[in-house]
Amino acid sequence: MPLSFLGQGDLTPIQRGVRDHFIEGGSILTAALVLAFCLLMVGFVYVVTRRMAIRSGTTPSGKQLFRLGLDGVSLSAPQRMMLSAVAIAERVENPAVLLLSRPLFDQHVDRWLGLKDLAQIDDKTRSKIQTARELRAALFPPR
Repeated sequence: MPLSFLGQGDLTPIQRGVRDHFIEGGSILTAALVLAFCLLMVGFVYVVTRRMAIRSGTTPSGKQLFRLGLDGVSLSAPQRMMLSAVAIAERVENPAVLLLSRPLFDQHVDRWLGLKDLAQIDDKTRSKIQTARELRAALFPPR
């Protein structure tokens, strides 16, 4: 018998209960609940530490960097709205790259505009194209 080296009289009632529980074995539900609780605690600690890091300013999020970048560039309201719309629609993980990389900017804006048939462009799309051109020139001026 395991734990036979421990005398029966040496155990407290709580210790006996724990020993008996492990000897009998637990249910799958109990194991699942313990595992879920552990995962929940790890997730909670991760979220709290992540928020603390963001608030302290040590690790700015991609959205914070994007907002800071927008503040540093002189853009019109339609240009800012377009850039934000592209970042959201294209699900850009770190939207600040749109402010820094001309190829990534072009790739995401082109995909967002969805220009497949250039012969059938309406006025609204022409306006978007013009705003995109102005935005590109503002972000990446010719050298």
